[in-house]
Order: sequence, then C-alpha cells, then structure tokens
Amino acid sequence: MLKILRQSWLVIFLLPLAASICLFYYSYQRQQIISQASKETEIFIATAEATRLYVKEVLRPKMYKIFSDERFIPEAMSTSHVGREIMKRIGKHFPYMEYKRAAINPRNPLNKADPVEIEIIDRFKNSKEKELTQLVLRKGVMCFGRFRPIYAEKSCLKCHGDPARAPKELVEIYGKEGGYYYKPGQIVAIDAVYIPVGQALANLKKQVVSSFIFGIGLLFFLVFSIRLLLQYEFLPRLRKLSIYLGSIIPGERFKNLSADDNVERITSSLEDLALEVKRAHRELKKSEQKYRSLFESSQDTILMWDQSCKLVDINPAGLKFFGFINKEEALSIETIEQLFWDHQDALKFIDKLKEKSQIKDWETTVVNREGKRFQVLVTASKAIEIDRLILYVGLFRDITEKKLMEKHIITTEKLAAVGQLAAGLAHEINNSLSVIKCYANLLAKSNSKDTQALKDLEVIKKHVKLCQQILQNLLNFSRPTEYKKDRVNINDIIKEVAELFAARLKKREISLSLELSPDLPELFLDRDKMKQVFMNMFLNSLQAIDKKGEIIVSTYFDYLKNQVIIKIKDTGCGIPQTIIDKIFDPFFTTKAPGEGTGLGLSVSYGIVKDHGGQILVESQLGQGTTFTIILPVEMTV
Repeated sequence: MLKILRQSWLVIFLLPLAASICLFYYSYQRQQIISQASKETEIFIATAEATRLYVKEVLRPKMYKIFSDERFIPEAMSTSHVGREIMKRIGKHFPYMEYKRAAINPRNPLNKADPVEIEIIDRFKNSKEKELTQLVLRKGVMCFGRFRPIYAEKSCLKCHGDPARAPKELVEIYGKEGGYYYKPGQIVAIDAVYIPVGQALANLKKQVVSSFIFGIGLLFFLVFSIRLLLQYEFLPRLRKLSIYLGSIIPGERFKNLSADDNVERITSSLEDLALEVKRAHRELKKSEQKYRSLFESSQDTILMWDQSCKLVDINPAGLKFFGFINKEEALSIETIEQLFWDHQDALKFIDKLKEKSQIKDWETTVVNREGKRFQVLVTASKAIEIDRLILYVGLFRDITEKKLMEKHIITTEKLAAVGQLAAGLAHEINNSLSVIKCYANLLAKSNSKDTQALKDLEVIKKHVKLCQQILQNLLNFSRPTEYKKDRVNINDIIKEVAELFAARLKKREISLSLELSPDLPELFLDRDKMKQVFMNMFLNSLQAIDKKGEIIVSTYFDYLKNQVIIKIKDTGCGIPQTIIDKIFDPFFTTKAPGEGTGLGLSVSYGIVKDHGGQILVESQLGQGTTFTIILPVEMTV
C-alpha cells in the first residue's frame, strides 16, 4: 500500500490542485458575471430615478403653469406613469432587463409588490440603507436585482394624500382604493431593476466541470507518460549512476540494499555526496576569503585577466596605482596591453606567459591613466584553466624609486671615482700647461714681427687656457666645496638667470615663460651654486633648440611632501632613451667638439645632491626635455 501511495504521490498532489484551480476560476468568473450585471442595473435604475426627478422638478410644475385650472395629465405629470413608459421603451432595446416600481398598496395593479419585493421594502423600513443588491429567483430564473427606496414627499400628497382632494383624472382612472393616505418621509415603494444571470452561471458551471474532467484525464495521461519515461529512460540511467556513486562513496549501508532499490541507493549516495560537496564548499569558501583578503589588502598591484587579455579583476592598490576612479572604469579597458608603455614589450610578456604558464620578476615599464610611467617587476602565472576558461593573475611591484636610487648610487660612485682621478692628474697636467703657456709667450716676444707665427701662438695659448679651465673644473669637482648658505627665494635666482640669457634667447627667437608660484617658502642654500645649476640648465635648453622654440620654467610648493619643485621644460630635440641614463656622467656630452666639456650636468647634479635634493629628467626624442629639481624644505632650515 505504501509503495502504491509513493508511486501515486503526483496524482494525489495534483488532484486537489486542479480542483482548487477550477474553484478559483469559477469563483472569479461568477464574480465577473455579477459585477457586469451590477454595472448594468446601476445604469438602468439611475435612468429611472433621473426620469422621476425630471417629472417632479421640471415637467409637472411647468404643466401646472400652463393649465391654470389645476388640471392633471398622468401621461405628463405622474412620475410613476412616465417612468414606467420610458423604462418600457428602453426595455425594447434591452429585452433581458425588467423594471418595476413595486409598492405594497399601489394605485396601479401592475406595481403590486411580490413577496420578495415586500421583504425588500421591509428591510428598507427597518434600516437606513439607501440601496440593496442581491440575487433573487424571479419567475423561475435567477436574476441580479438592484433596489432603491422611494420616499413620500410633501408635493406627493396632492395626488397620494386624501382621495377626496386628488385630481379627478386620477380618481377616474384608478379609483379611490390604492395609493392614498401617504405621509411625508414614508417609504411607499421601491425602484427595482432585474437582469437574469441564471443561464450565464449555469453555462459557467458546465464549463468548469468540463474543464475539471478534461484536466483529470490529461493529468492521468501525463502521469502515465511520465511513468513510462521513468521506467524505460530514466531508471536505466539511474541504475548506472547509482553504481557509479556507490563506487565513489562506498559504505556499509549499501550491503543491505536490494539490487533493484535504485532510488534508495541513489538517495543514499547523493546524501553522502552532498555532505562531501558541502564540506568542500566550506573549505573552498575559507580559501576564497583568505585569497580575497590577501587580494584586497595587498599593497602591490594585483591584476587578473583572461586568455583574450581582457581585465577581469583588480585590487584597490591597483586602482590607486594606475589612477582608475573605480573598478568599473578599470574593467572597461580593452586589454591589459594598454597598461604597458611599450606595446612590443607587452606582447613579449603575454606570449612568454602563455608559453611558460608563469613568469617571475619580468622588468618592464607601465603607464597610468595620466600618462605617468613606472618601472615594475611582474610575477605572473596561469591561475585557472577549466575547459575553455583560462585566467591569469599577475603581481606588479613598483620599483621606480628603487631604480632611481640605484641610478643615484651609480652616478655618485662615478662622480667619486672621477674626483679621485682628477685630483691626481690635474696638478701634473696643469704644470705642463703652464710651461707650454710660458714658452708660447716667449716665442711671441721673439717673433713679434712674424704675423703667421703670432697667430699660431695665439691658437696654442687659447687651447692651453681651455685646458686649464677644464682642469680647474675638475679640481672644483673633486674637492669638497664649502657652501655659503643663506635664506633665499628660489624665484629670485631664476629671474636673475633669465635676465642673463634674455638677449641670447631673443636672438635665437626662443620664448621664455616663467610660471613661478608666489607661495614658495624661503630655502636655506648657496645662492651662487644654485645660480650655477640654473645657468647650466638654461644653457642645455638653449643648445637643444635649433631655432624658434620655447622654454618654460615653473615652480610650486608640494605641501604634502614639504618640497619645492622646479621644472625646466624645453621644446628642443630631446634625448634618446638609449643615453638618458648617462647624461649625469662626467665628460658625457652629445654636443659638438668645443661646445661643452660634459661636466655641466655632473656639477649640477652634485650641487643639488649636496643640498639634499634630486634632479629628474623626462624626454621624448623630437618633442623636448623636462628637468625636475626637487629641494626638500625640512633639510634647508
């Protein structure tokens, strides 16, 4: 019996459901039929009442004015007669509608109330209701009825009061038996409108019963079809699945089960499998939370992208590093290649990662949304590979400051080495140059009349002097220098140097723009040494511009870092990236012979370094160069 109930559970469940649906449908449609009938009766009864009021308030008074002898014409002055006739004519257009002015003691026998209507009149007398609606059985047909009470008014007593005073026309037609002795405020009749709904309700019942029977037949058909499907399609596969699951999750509980009890076997296997999945899910969730915590809290940039190089995730540190407003903006970029400064380097990185599945400490340059470049070390690997889904994760560590520090150390070491070399050689070479210069002067005196000889001797003396200047620069470069520091405004030094170069700039048609912040704090530094730095910078920019260019010098105060920033930007030829790391090396120059010694930037670098500052350079070949001098305020007090 239990097995039969278990196999028939779908039928047992669906039968009450089908019955409930049919009952709900019947109830809803029945309410719709009654609602429609209610709307129609409301229109008809409102028409009857409007007719009665029009006769009482307009037509009857007008007729009394026309006939001064108090003549009474029922066809025009009786509210009952006019209302009945108008509703009779409306009924020709709506034959299913029945109107009646029902009274207990009517003047006209046609208006005699039946038992139902008498009951309705009594209900109005015993309550304060102004209208009633209900289903009533009328002439063997179920109808929807709407009823409104009619009260006697003072104006009604002329015809319905004392029969001795009633209009003779009415007495001659209806006599003196019914419709008299009304009192004001008394309910004397009701307006009743009936619309048959019995046939519609009967049709609805037939429709619902037919639908229920059809639904039951369809239900049995579906259950039988499903049973066949289960027996011949699902159960064979279920047997295979139960055997497979039994092999995955073996246990004592399977030994006592019959071979045909596949549902029990699969249920037991799935329960164990569900517990195993739940445990694995819990472990996976813990692992995911741990990964997400590391991902979100990491101070290094972490990116995740798919096999098409489309970015799929980025941590908060990455948003800040690349300058994205939010994650949505970051994920909107086409590919991660846009984050690399060199597109070819990006392609090499992606190809190697796809080939090796992992990369460690790949050094490259990336760019943020503002175009600022950073040097980074990238460690990346294939994180997920499921079917066609492949995800890569990469950690980008910013080594820009580290690289700058390494360059600074290398440059410092080079300067120290050159200083030591210069200190040893400058004195010996300078002695030899002094001897050459002395003998050149003696030869000039002894050959004062030989013009060609004098010219040649002047060339010798000129180059001796140039060599001595170079040696003096080397000595100055190698010796520890005493700085005469004082409080100065860096803007004043820049303006002074700008005035010195004004004529040369004008001659070369080079414009100079000074964008100097008036809010700079005074710095404690050596005025002459810093003037030498800016003269070297101006000279470099002047020599880099062939003709018609621009030099822009700007200053501002970084309140957060407490630093004064000076930028010297020119529109010259620019510096190739292959040599930009060498420009601060002593004696390194790209100028023609005789135009420079290669010590200007080295000396400037040393002066700024001795003031606790930095010199940075950015350049694009053919577009210009920008030197940035950073002087910390806290170290200049």
